[in-house]
Amino acid sequence: MVAYYANCDIQFAKDWWIRGLETAQEWLRLTTSASVSQHEVSSLLATAKANQHNGSGWSLMALLMYSWAKQSGHEVPPLEDYLDWGRRAPFPRQSWWKSTLIRLQRRFKRLRSLWPAA
Repeated sequence: MVAYYANCDIQFAKDWWIRGLETAQEWLRLTTSASVSQHEVSSLLATAKANQHNGSGWSLMALLMYSWAKQSGHEVPPLEDYLDWGRRAPFPRQSWWKSTLIRLQRRFKRLRSLWPAA
């Protein structure tokens, strides 16, 4: 995600794009940190939730951050409350959410295996 947001000329970047880069960098820092507090994770998730409607990059990043936080044992809100996608469209069936989350979690695991922590 850092590479995605870093791939923009800063003079043309909008505030939400710069915020995306900063948030992705913070997330990268947390994923490589030996110890991460619940406060740090909650703050990261709150930022992602607040910006999840600022493009597909933010939307995907919010979902991946949620998955990472949950898999690393941190307390997370219910997925349906966190994503807040119901504002723009009728809320999909629960089974769709679960299958989508499982698919993205698998992709996230594969990506993490490509770039192991140094």
